[in-house]
Amino acid sequence: MKKLYLLLTAILFSLLLNAQSYIPFPTNYSQWNQVETWHDGGSTGTFNAFNYQYLLDGDTVINT
Repeated sequence: MKKLYLLLTAILFSLLLNAQSYIPFPTNYSQWNQVETWHDGGSTGTFNAFNYQYLLDGDTVINT
């Protein structure tokens, strides 16, 4: 009887599992943006932001 409960529990558990969807990696003409922010301390410090932009243009990223 314990084996039956274990088997049913394993089957029910496996039915509840799911995985994330596959999204193919872009191979050409892609752009990624990143923003880096920081605060220069204190109550009167300044807030800084720096934007990064990464481009994949064409079929290669060498010398770009």
